[in-house]
Amino acid sequence: MLAWEDGKLSLDRYARPAPVAVDELRDDDEAELIEELRSRLGDSVRAHLVADVPVGVLLSGGIDSSALAALAAQESAEPVRTFSIGFEGALLQ
Repeated sequence: MLAWEDGKLSLDRYARPAPVAVDELRDDDEAELIEELRSRLGDSVRAHLVADVPVGVLLSGGIDSSALAALAAQESAEPVRTFSIGFEGALLQ
């Protein structure tokens, strides 16, 4: 994040937090951590499904977008719209 405040420029990390320090890592039971992760992801997906218009999921082909689409399908009373995109021809390098 680039900010100009009181005549000074600052550049700070915004969306990508720094790694957690080793002494701050949680040592909870693995099953509990997995359940918490599922619960938090479900809460986030549920919150993003609240809209005045139909909601869709852009599938990138990776496991992250597939997992979010699966969670959205579990949380939604209606079928989840999914979208993907492809290109013909060689990739530019």
